[in-house]
Amino acid sequence: FNAKEELLNLGELEEKTILFCDIRNFTDLSEKLNPNQTVDFLNSYFKTFNRIIIENGGVIDKLIGDCIMARFDEDKEFDAVKCALEMIHALVPYNRARRRTEEGQVSHGIGISSGNVIVGNIGSISKMDYTVIGDTVNIASRLESLTKFYHVSILVTEKIQSKLEGSVLFREIDTIQIKGKKAVTRIFEPLAIIS
Repeated sequence: FNAKEELLNLGELEEKTILFCDIRNFTDLSEKLNPNQTVDFLNSYFKTFNRIIIENGGVIDKLIGDCIMARFDEDKEFDAVKCALEMIHALVPYNRARRRTEEGQVSHGIGISSGNVIVGNIGSISKMDYTVIGDTVNIASRLESLTKFYHVSILVTEKIQSKLEGSVLFREIDTIQIKGKKAVTRIFEPLAIIS
């Protein structure tokens, strides 16, 4: 037991791109559904959008209620942004199918951040998740929340925009100070892949 616990407690610092995707107005949607319908809705949503993440090289880190947290390896910022754009475009056929069953329309917001994260088994011997933690994760989550405030679908950091300029068309949204940080940063909305 002690030897196993020591192995579980190993952590590493790695460069990752983190994507958070959250369903908008999920509480309002779920209030119209019974428990079975809520589970069915979430499972159909995750089936559609988890597949897009995996096809673009991402790993589903965890599902938190109606939120997807995914991670992409070092230097895979382009794949993460392309994935996010595909997830927005995929809402059209997804909602078309929902209209046929007279269910409510679904939209989501996506935040993407890139940087160092701590990777490891987090928890205890009774419940353990191999996951990532750190500022990069927190920033991606906060950007996802800010998509509602700015009425945009996707927000990324200036670091990602600088790296992908020329490959992706961006629109500058604002300069913000992220809660808990002294430095200010510009945030951008990716609009399309430049072919």
